[in-house]
Amino acid sequence: MKASKTHKKEVQRFGMTMKKFHKERGLTQEDLYGLTAISVSHISNIENAKANPSLEMLLTFVDAFHVPISDFFKLGK
Repeated sequence: MKASKTHKKEVQRFGMTMKKFHKERGLTQEDLYGLTAISVSHISNIENAKANPSLEMLLTFVDAFHVPISDFFKLGK
């Protein structure tokens, strides 16, 4: 199934949100790896809209950032 332009924009927005959350907290991608055990390369790919996180990963990020899951989808709206 081919992603629509809207889906691509949402994936990009999600990645920007991830980056914003860890930078606001003074965390590097390496720090985020330490909190989540998700590889730095995969975190980078998510932030650059080259990969989509699974639901399990999303919940791991929610725990790491201590934010409601909805916060990942609010930016830019």
